[in-house]
Amino acid sequence: MEKHGITLNGADLSSSDLSRLLQGCAFKVDPEIVKTLLPSTEPCAEYPLHSNPLYVCIALNNYVKSNPKASVDVINSLNGQIQPKIPLPESDLKYFDQDTYKIASELIPSLYNLSLLAPIYDSFLGLTMEAENIDSSFANEENYSLISQGLKNTLGNLQSILHDSKMAKKNPASESLIESIQRSGALKDVIEDTERILDKEINTVSSNVKKTLVKRTSTGLIKTFNDLVCVSAGIAGDLQTVNIDPKKQKFIDILPSLLAFQVFTKELLINSFAQLKKTIDQLTQFEAKINTGGGKPRQIQIGKGSRVIYQLLKETTPTESDLSTSLLKLFSAKNEERRVPKIAKGMRDYASEEMNIREYVFTIIRTVFKKHMADELDTPVMELRETLTGKYGEEGSKLIYNIADQGGELLSLRYDLTVPFARYVAINRISNWKRFQIGKVYRRDQPQMKRGRYREFYQCDFDIVGVGAVMAQDAEVLKIVVEILTQLEFNFVVKINHRKLLDSFLDISGCPSDKFRTVSSSIDKLDKEEWAKVRIELIEEKGISEDCANKIGEYVKINGNPRQVLDILKGMEVLQKHPVASKVLEELEKLVNYVECFGIIERLNLDMSLARGLDYYTGLVYEAVVIDGQVGSIAGGGRYDELIMRLNNSNQPTPAVGVSLGVERLFTVIEERYKAAKSGAAADQSVQSLLKTKANSVLIAQAGSSDRFNLMQERFKICSLLWTRGINAETSYKEKSDPKGQAGYASQQGIRWMVWVGDSELAEGKAKIKDLTTHTEEIVAIETIPDFILAH
Repeated sequence: MEKHGITLNGADLSSSDLSRLLQGCAFKVDPEIVKTLLPSTEPCAEYPLHSNPLYVCIALNNYVKSNPKASVDVINSLNGQIQPKIPLPESDLKYFDQDTYKIASELIPSLYNLSLLAPIYDSFLGLTMEAENIDSSFANEENYSLISQGLKNTLGNLQSILHDSKMAKKNPASESLIESIQRSGALKDVIEDTERILDKEINTVSSNVKKTLVKRTSTGLIKTFNDLVCVSAGIAGDLQTVNIDPKKQKFIDILPSLLAFQVFTKELLINSFAQLKKTIDQLTQFEAKINTGGGKPRQIQIGKGSRVIYQLLKETTPTESDLSTSLLKLFSAKNEERRVPKIAKGMRDYASEEMNIREYVFTIIRTVFKKHMADELDTPVMELRETLTGKYGEEGSKLIYNIADQGGELLSLRYDLTVPFARYVAINRISNWKRFQIGKVYRRDQPQMKRGRYREFYQCDFDIVGVGAVMAQDAEVLKIVVEILTQLEFNFVVKINHRKLLDSFLDISGCPSDKFRTVSSSIDKLDKEEWAKVRIELIEEKGISEDCANKIGEYVKINGNPRQVLDILKGMEVLQKHPVASKVLEELEKLVNYVECFGIIERLNLDMSLARGLDYYTGLVYEAVVIDGQVGSIAGGGRYDELIMRLNNSNQPTPAVGVSLGVERLFTVIEERYKAAKSGAAADQSVQSLLKTKANSVLIAQAGSSDRFNLMQERFKICSLLWTRGINAETSYKEKSDPKGQAGYASQQGIRWMVWVGDSELAEGKAKIKDLTTHTEEIVAIETIPDFILAH
């Protein structure tokens, strides 16, 4: 194995990982994983294999990661080498025949060239400013109206190059130079966008091998390729680039353009390097000119970063790759001095106010859960990957964070709390239990902070395991959802449907049974996308006939009051004759009766478009949605009678039903209420308690100084007295504190009580207590302070 080679262990690859193959590195499968694999027992046939090593590396990693029956024979035939043909069972062909891998493997070399180009181009711009005496202040952010992250990085690099320059002082920047700086920023942005899209595509196995037509003109590989072409053409100027029409391209048709773009980006890299060396020559000539008179040698007064680049290219002849690496190290070291730490994408911090909101929400949720006699459980944040694999459908599986530990064990961060709970039940052979859990889960999704969508977020789950009357447990879970959201004063509706009823509709519409799950995952998008778009996806990507799609469209439009919708469904002869649907309608009849008993039917909507994309649901499914809000779904769940059975390899289903509340989305709504109430813009009673979190707190302060008493020690004694009685209290850590400053702090923090400690009061064993809400005060004995506070 080459140094810095790629070890394939099932963890997600990145485009930057794969670029190492372009530098002569090799790849191999982790030997610890190979030891666990067996030969295939299925019939095999010889299949031709793509000759690009990047393609093989991508395919082999996904084969290891996603195929529970990965064959040691296949691994050994491809481990670090390329074969023209490989023996494969037909079921494994999809791992090695993916059009997205072809596009990615031909796009990565161009992306690698442009990544090498970026620091070289910045150096060329910086040294051009030196050579032409252009004022370095044009590298400041205030000169640009729209600052992207890429432009911010470019300006940071230019500042590192020009720092302390005496030459970059005189002339204004031309429009063409400013445009070049902006293009450099745009190049970095589109490289990052392309890497993000590539990193998703190269770690995804499409179940539809024959899918070739790409309709994703606003996102996806073709769109980002077009962006790369446009930005690169702007930097290249006179160089002849490639032209594509992304709206009409198929994956396979774009390959010639990709190959041409590889040649173009390599030529662009070489030309930019030549331009940089030409600028170095200009500076060298100028330095020679100022030294023509003899005497002590003088250096040109260029910036500190410029000096490093100048000396590097004068004294050595690096390759484009070596130069780019050296420049990145230079910029990283210089930028590190100015760098401000930032939080990871899709994560958030919780300060004191946010923690108060979280505690408020958790208290309500936990109280309701306990009222329904549930026990609390906590499970590890990491699970074995095999535990999570195949439980979340084709969309959900793409979002799992995978981890490989040092011992070769394949782990994943938990995607939800339901599968870990089912695993716990399976291990402990539990047959009857009510449980709840509040914990963090992780999804590699695109964050939408304003809508409460994060990559790390809390879920609050309630589940019932065990045999019960049909729909009895399901009805109680729905009651719990309504109770919690009502107490939190949300305007909401709970959509309900039955998985088997949806499957019956698909069957009646003519959908093949092996496509039920993939079609359901498309239907599940109807809360975000219009039917017309979902219909196109069903026909062109899922392979459903137009007639079938049209019939599905008629059924998924049905929704409304559960009693009324149920009457409509019972009147449909096609459902009454269907063996599964007729039974489901009887179950829904019982559910409607139960929720009427619980008094929650007005909060429910029987919606035929609700699918819930997770594969483990087997019966009733539901989803709570905020009305007139931007956060969308705030709770969801359903019945999953077969999940536990699958985990403990049993033939006997273990009935289970549950719900999960997405707490961050609840926080988002309540935070908006809190901010409005705090500013006085709204008098929302539901958050008044959050505005008064320190309403009964005490600040012990001192007035003046004392020769007889150590006032700080006396304040500490009173603090201890209050803490012993369970009263929230604090005091300044300074020996001498300004009375006005202490009073201002108490007012700012919303503290109600101030206990003033002074020389004359202490001499009598007393202190002054002031109520900041009524502006009244009273002198009391120190030992009675806790009783006084508690009595008021």
